[in-house]
Amino acid sequence: MILQVNRLASALVVVALVEFLLLRLLIRLGPMLPARAEVAGLAQGAVFAGTAALNLAVILAIAGLFLVAALTPHRLLAGWVALTALAALALKLAPGADVLFIVYSGLALAAMVMVLVVAAARSVTGPDLTGLKDLSGLSFLLAGCFLAATVLGAYPVVAASAARLDWALPVAPFAPFAGEALAVVVALLTWAAYRPRWSRSAVVVATVLTALFLALALVRPWLVSTLAMWTVTFSLFLPFPVYALALGLFVYGVAALAQGDLDQRRQAYGLVLIALAGLKWDYSYLSLLSILGFMLLTFDKLQPRSVQLLLQGAQTTVFPAQVGDVGLPVSRFTQPPVQIAHPPQVAGGDLIASPAAGGDGSLRQPPIDLQGGAGLVGFRSLRQAFPLLSADHAARSVGDL
Repeated sequence: MILQVNRLASALVVVALVEFLLLRLLIRLGPMLPARAEVAGLAQGAVFAGTAALNLAVILAIAGLFLVAALTPHRLLAGWVALTALAALALKLAPGADVLFIVYSGLALAAMVMVLVVAAARSVTGPDLTGLKDLSGLSFLLAGCFLAATVLGAYPVVAASAARLDWALPVAPFAPFAGEALAVVVALLTWAAYRPRWSRSAVVVATVLTALFLALALVRPWLVSTLAMWTVTFSLFLPFPVYALALGLFVYGVAALAQGDLDQRRQAYGLVLIALAGLKWDYSYLSLLSILGFMLLTFDKLQPRSVQLLLQGAQTTVFPAQVGDVGLPVSRFTQPPVQIAHPPQVAGGDLIASPAAGGDGSLRQPPIDLQGGAGLVGFRSLRQAFPLLSADHAARSVGDL
């Protein structure tokens, strides 16, 4: 199921990029195109393709929320995310309903708060809070800044919907600017928070896009400001070099993460969806991208600690298992693989395990039930190897691995 999440997220990223380029950008660049019939025909075809991509992206985003909810072991959070997806679907069927939009916004923002709280709670391993190292520091600050930026960006839109219903909400003219500043902080922290491996191709991509942004900002600053406002609701009130630096670090972090393992690619997909959504909460489609992107960033942290170890280790070397051997992923969170002697070779039925990497001591384990033939580890063996797993989590982990 983990692979299904990545595949759906990658498909959504491609479709959302098509929508962004052909619909949001092209519509704003339309007045600058030559007034010729051939160009007009191409533009209409591009807008049609962008609209189709928009509709497909909405379907994929809602399906992605249902899928992530199904894989979330926290029942309250899973139900809340599923309810948010249902509200988004209802809002697409009844556009313009202010009450429904306010309800959906409340559900969506509350779901994001719950995601962050559950992720932090799942990362705590003991009363000394040592487990918070997995979500602390810059990555936790990035998630918190994004959540605050989303709330600040959504507030004016929700307040406008409430005003049409004669519900008075406090006016907060500073909210969009504060949200934009926090979004810039998120972009600046991206590389430092996730620390992807060095990538020359990512440097090239980041350099090219940053250079294009600066060149266009110098030649047509009004055009850059207009496109930023209409596409991601950025007013660009900060100096252009700040945005250029944030863009370069963000693009490098995403491009480098996209070349990593499954977990890093999922984080890259989440960051791209967040960037494409921007702060435009007035479109439910873009708010769906924000929610799903945020959940992709914290997906592994929503699992129990024992499953987190499996997810973090499953991206590195996995030693092939044979009948009687337990093949476990190796990473900085797991111990070296343990080779189990075949039961017929051990007197009395006790299994003697010794580290495959060497060592002079023997580790006596209780009998492990290996089922399903070569390369498969039975349910009981996984429960005994990771006793913190509950029955449903262990069964799910066996299916995922």
